[in-house]
Order: sequence, then C-alpha cells, then structure tokens
Amino acid sequence: MALTKENIGVVLRKNPVGVSCFVLSLGVLVFAYLRSDAIPEAEATLGTNTSMVDRLNQNISNSAHLKEQYDLLLESARKLEKRVATASALADNQRYFYRLEASTGAKLIDLRQIPSDTVPAKGTYYKPVTFNVVVQGDYERTFAFLRELENGTYISRINSVSLAPAGASQALTAETQGYPLTMSINLDLVGVP
Repeated sequence: MALTKENIGVVLRKNPVGVSCFVLSLGVLVFAYLRSDAIPEAEATLGTNTSMVDRLNQNISNSAHLKEQYDLLLESARKLEKRVATASALADNQRYFYRLEASTGAKLIDLRQIPSDTVPAKGTYYKPVTFNVVVQGDYERTFAFLRELENGTYISRINSVSLAPAGASQALTAETQGYPLTMSINLDLVGVP
C-alpha cells in the first residue's frame, strides 16, 4: 500500500484514537526535549525553597517564647554589667580587694593594677583589667581569699598563683608573724575601658 493522501485520510478515519495518541506523544516528547535544560534549574529552585520553608517553620516554632527569652537575656546582661570592673576606676578596683582582705582575714601585702594599652578586640566590648596581688595568711585565710576572688563580685580569670612560706619571700615581722604563707596572684578582671 502506497502512502497517498487518500490512504492517509483512510488511516486517520479508521484509527482516530491511535493517531491522536501518536500526535499527543510526539508533542509531549518535543515539549520535554525543549524544556529538558530547565529541569536542573527547577530542582535547584525547589531545593532552595524547601530549605527556606523548613527554616521559616523552625523560626516560627522557636519564636513561641521569644519575648520571655529576650527578657531573660536583658536581665542576664544587667547582672553581667554589675560584675564588670572599670579599668579607669582604680580606687573602686582597689576597694574590692580591700573588702576581700577584710572578709577573709588574709593580709594584703602588695596590690597593683597593671596598666594596659590593649584595645578590646573588634566586635567586643570587654577588656581584661590585670592585677598583681600578694597576700599573706595561714592556709585557710589565703585560700579563702583565692575562693572569694574566683566567686566574688567581679568576673575574674586567675592567670597564675604561687605559694611560698612567708619567711622565704621576706623576713617575718611582728605584724606578719601569724601568717606563714605568702600567695602571689596574677589575675584579670573582666572590665570595660
């Protein structure tokens, strides 16, 4: 059978469903071929949108107690500000150590605030305020002084501690006769300029 116009018409009339399916399949294949380069782009967009939706859903669920958490954060910041030394307030800083001396019974032999030209790191507000402290006392008093430094009003970091018998570092006087230990402490208080 030769393929002529009349034969094509007869085939089309005898098999309208098959011909329609063939034409439709051909159209879908052409469309899929032309759009095949858009599939990776659409998958990337889908992945981005899915991750954004997940993040937004997580933000919504985490924001349930946001006001309470914000208030707690502000309260914590206020408490922290009370525990920060001021580098330029030399008298207040020394008064802190004299109060520790009075509360623990250890005797302050030397107290020096080490001047620092360090500028707080970019993005930070706090800087260390360095002190060298020498105290004398019996074992309980000197370690009570050290505990008070660690748990005291100001936030501190003990850099070094050295202990020696009082007679090894200096001659015992009548004032220091009952103080067998000398403790040298180098520490940083968290401070503001």
